[in-house]
Amino acid sequence: MPPNASSDAAQPPVLFIDATDELGLGGINSTRVSFADVNADGRPDAIVRTADAYRIFLHTIDLARARVFWFAEVKGTTGLPKPQGGDCVVFADIDNDGIADAIVARSLDINNPKFAAPEDQPKETAWIKGNGDGTFALQFPIGSKKATTACIAVGDVDRDGRLDLYLGNWYTQYGVTNEAFTNDLLVQSHERTKAGFFNRVKLPEDDAKFDEEKDAAGRPTYGAIIINPAPTGNGAGEVGVLELNYGRRANLLWMRTGAAAEGAFEDVGVAAGIDGDAIRHGKYPDWLKEVAKTDPRFDRPDELPYRSHGNTFDASIGDVDNDGVFDIVLATITHAWAGESSDRSRVLFGSKTGAEGLRFATRANVSLDRVPQEPEPRPENYRPRWNQGDLFCELADLDHDGRLDLILSSGDYPDPAPYDNRLRIFHQQTDGSFKDVTGESGIDHVGSAQLSLADIDVDGDMDILVGQSYNRFTPEIIAATNTRQQSDGPRARVFLNQASELKPRSSITISFIGNPREKIAYDPLGLVARLTVTKPDGSKLVQMRHMTGIGGHGGKQNQFLVHFGLAGAARADKLEVMWPGTPSLVTTVENAAELSPNHYVMRATREK
Repeated sequence: MPPNASSDAAQPPVLFIDATDELGLGGINSTRVSFADVNADGRPDAIVRTADAYRIFLHTIDLARARVFWFAEVKGTTGLPKPQGGDCVVFADIDNDGIADAIVARSLDINNPKFAAPEDQPKETAWIKGNGDGTFALQFPIGSKKATTACIAVGDVDRDGRLDLYLGNWYTQYGVTNEAFTNDLLVQSHERTKAGFFNRVKLPEDDAKFDEEKDAAGRPTYGAIIINPAPTGNGAGEVGVLELNYGRRANLLWMRTGAAAEGAFEDVGVAAGIDGDAIRHGKYPDWLKEVAKTDPRFDRPDELPYRSHGNTFDASIGDVDNDGVFDIVLATITHAWAGESSDRSRVLFGSKTGAEGLRFATRANVSLDRVPQEPEPRPENYRPRWNQGDLFCELADLDHDGRLDLILSSGDYPDPAPYDNRLRIFHQQTDGSFKDVTGESGIDHVGSAQLSLADIDVDGDMDILVGQSYNRFTPEIIAATNTRQQSDGPRARVFLNQASELKPRSSITISFIGNPREKIAYDPLGLVARLTVTKPDGSKLVQMRHMTGIGGHGGKQNQFLVHFGLAGAARADKLEVMWPGTPSLVTTVENAAELSPNHYVMRATREK
């Protein structure tokens, strides 16, 4: 237990400890990491991408050890290919046999003169059947186009009990053209005899040609999430795809029109307010134009409207304000030189009212900006150098107060302290604003890369696995960082949340198992859960969670569970689970004895 754990007043609102070495993951240079249960034991295993391999570490328990659990590496051949470029590897049960499979999304930069085909199989995007012991064997092609795939989302788009895929693709030739490959929505086939088991669903962009006026064709996509943004009380609600685009291009929200299984998709991002912020003039700042007179790198015309949005990398969905409508956090890269029309990272609050449909908007009191104050008056030859390299984000109730907090992973573009890009913790305040509490959280991790959340020690709070990169670091920053973290280079790290040590029995976590016979995927990604509690003051609090599982930038993946803080209540009053199936299924639990603080496993069953 941390010192003074008995005194809430003496503790910061959020506290983590670095347990990397003692858990067996020390000394690993990795930018991409994830948690997934690859051996079907119900516990999160760690997958760490290094320069030449995807290393798999199984969650291992030994009651004789001081630390009861740790991660033990799978020795020998895992069956996963050697990483190359922007490849993404994620883990989900594609064939509904109860064992996680690997989906390998190959990034094939085929128009680059320096492109070299992958050295080993699969040479194109495919899924690899899991053996249930952390290794993988049989390979099945997926049937997507050859493209520079940059991200993958997994979920049940048509609610038929089979997981589907969305592949986000990149520029057709980066640095040469703003044209991009179209993306691939791949719905799993009912006919197992078909190669790859997947059929490509047509999107409106497929018939469009690249046009700088309409921007209706493909866009460079760095993240995607399959979501149910507005579930109804009976568990229904339209499933869509949130597409996050780079190159200051607008984000898209693909939703079906007509019947859920047959209707065509259309982009409702503009109507929903998710495409970009309101500043769209594309102008570069005056000071940059002065710099450009002597530095040709910055001699560029103002951008056209289609390039006046953001470089959006990642997103997270959750009911931030507990109003029963999902909200979305967008993680975006921007730079001082890009000007005010380059979008910033922000929280978009959702609302759904009558004919207006689903809308998202920012709020004046909620900001994630860390831009330094400009000097007044400005010095001659003034040139601000700040960057916000927000690569990944995730919402979670880190202190079990019933309000979602935010983890923001920033890197690649180092800044002078205290604005340097690092793993940041934003604690939600009682007024709904977010306060940066990184300095008191126990986390000091600059050059932060991909993150993944899981309840590693099964104590009821969410822990963090995160990669690290020194990309664009100066020698001085590298030396200072190595000295501070006592290492000889970038390292992946595990941070254990201390919320359950500070507030014992203050949360509920639930793992879910679907029912393919009832058209609910074994991994029921897209599941929505609501928990009602009575707080100590007698007021009711209803929290809602969306089990995304896989989606965001670069194959971001968390443990497949939902987590609720109890906000001081001794137990919950009611749990409602909306399973992602057809017809819709809602499971309701109102037995207080079953809703005391604990970890539960819930299976999908339809009452006969």
